[in-house]
Amino acid sequence: MLVTDKRAFREHLASFALDRLWRLCVETWRIAVPMLDRAGISSDESLDADTMTSVGAKPVSACR
Repeated sequence: MLVTDKRAFREHLASFALDRLWRLCVETWRIAVPMLDRAGISSDESLDADTMTSVGAKPVSACR
């Protein structure tokens, strides 16, 4: 019987999930960017990662 209540198992599972999360994000962008380019969809080149992060961190109510 597999017991998932053990702390070591939960930590391993969380570590695995976090590792897969960034890899899936990179793979999604690797596939999506060429498709967006071919469709003529682009973003404002003046937006950098810091700007996008700060906007993404705001609560939804502050964006209205």
